[in-house]
Amino acid sequence: MRVTGLLILGVFWSLPVILLAQEPAESPRQRALRELEGILAETDNLADKLAYVKVRARAANLLWLHDPDRARTIFRELWKLVDEQTEALFDREAARTDLLKNLFPRDRNTARALLEKALGGHKSEEAPYRAQIAGTDHNVRRLVRLSSELVEQDPAMAAALLERSLSVSVSPAALLTLFRLREQDPSLADYIVARTLEVLRMRPTVIALPGVYVLADYVFPSMPSFGNPGTRPPDISLRVQYVSTAYEILQRSLAESESTLQREERYTEKDLHFRRVYQGQVAALLSALAPRYLPERAQELKTRAATLAADLPPETARLLRFTLARISGSVRESEDLEMVISVALARGDVDKARRALEKLEDENTKKAFAQSIANVEFRAHLAKSNLAEALMAARRVEDPNLRGSLYAQVARAAHRKGEVNLSRMILIEARAALSTSEPNGVRVRTLLSLASEASAISASEAVQLLWDAVSALNALKAMSGADATRDSLAKINDPRSFSEATELWRAFSSVGRVDLEGALWTAHQIRDEVVRLVARLAACQEWLAEAGEP
Repeated sequence: MRVTGLLILGVFWSLPVILLAQEPAESPRQRALRELEGILAETDNLADKLAYVKVRARAANLLWLHDPDRARTIFRELWKLVDEQTEALFDREAARTDLLKNLFPRDRNTARALLEKALGGHKSEEAPYRAQIAGTDHNVRRLVRLSSELVEQDPAMAAALLERSLSVSVSPAALLTLFRLREQDPSLADYIVARTLEVLRMRPTVIALPGVYVLADYVFPSMPSFGNPGTRPPDISLRVQYVSTAYEILQRSLAESESTLQREERYTEKDLHFRRVYQGQVAALLSALAPRYLPERAQELKTRAATLAADLPPETARLLRFTLARISGSVRESEDLEMVISVALARGDVDKARRALEKLEDENTKKAFAQSIANVEFRAHLAKSNLAEALMAARRVEDPNLRGSLYAQVARAAHRKGEVNLSRMILIEARAALSTSEPNGVRVRTLLSLASEASAISASEAVQLLWDAVSALNALKAMSGADATRDSLAKINDPRSFSEATELWRAFSSVGRVDLEGALWTAHQIRDEVVRLVARLAACQEWLAEAGEP
């Protein structure tokens, strides 16, 4: 009887364990949805309204495919909250940009309507010329900023917004976004440039001249211009269109009377001076391109350039000489060695750069250029999949953070070629290199980038690198807003800046795809509340990216 009772009790006590074992395991998607709900609840504790908007907008983006009605409600509530904010320090533009960045991929029609509401009735084409040229008009700046945010996740929408901003201003910020778009979709980026050239034909020449000059860096790029070493340069048809457009704009500007422009178009004396400077630069540029693309105008343009570019400011003249030498491939013997090396590197001529380097006397300058040569040589070898040579070039880079970043690129290329063991060895070498670097924001970003690359090679190594990055991040000290304003490097080293860092999002997203629990555990160790929430969202991204039942 006693034995029977013990048996019954044993069976009874074991029932919870048996039943627990029979319960279905939680899928990664279910786990990600549970984490997402926790994040949405925790955002209510954020005192920073801008952080609240940004985190909840990202969360609504991930929630959309699983509960679109609720996600749409969150977006509407956030937009209303932004409109109602009266705090002087609240950055309404940043909040709207982040909100739209997350809404566009989910509901373009609503996002477009909200964007038009934000743009209002302001016409950027009527802003002062200098604001249009520099891209400082607030609507142009908003369009460029939003297109930059959308380049990777929605290239088509980014292109549409970028084209709209370029119709007003070919600003340096827009050019950088164009380069990034070209890495995603070269044909689409070339199409936007072709459309922009058509628009420039009709714009006031004070706008068109600097616009067409800035676009030369896209149409005739230097080797390092595109981030991806394998990105091909624009084709011949775009270059021919560029040269013909630039020539037409120059001719139109020369036919205009300055007194008429002042009287009828309200040009200021500064506008006219600015226009004359760019007339000289465009004429010189066309003179360098004419032998290949406009031979029948070569002599005419040579004469024009000699006259128009004669009195350029010294620094402008120096930058122009560099551009002309880079495009034409020839450097005057009178140019200094630094110019010779810079032009050679821009054209990818490592041998010529090395020969000039040997003639340099200043050791500090020589050392700096040697590092640049190693970097360019690395990119050239990587583009050709010469991994051993690329690795040797990377080892010559002294900056451990940059060297670690280069190692990561070689490791990724090796893994793509099926050389798994080599890629793992490179990761070990990269980690060792980073162990000697300064404990700053650059090191954290490099570790995060390395973790992203490692996720395709080894999940355990990727999690370890992610942990290294978080440990380094937690060691950083937050700086006051005043310090960050005075020192541009302060923001890089401020742990709060990582809530906006693409390296952090990519790292946790990539590692979360291969080890969700490892990525989430690491994210939970981040001390900064906002960065911790963003990292947790990123870790869940891949499991929430597709619609369907959890």
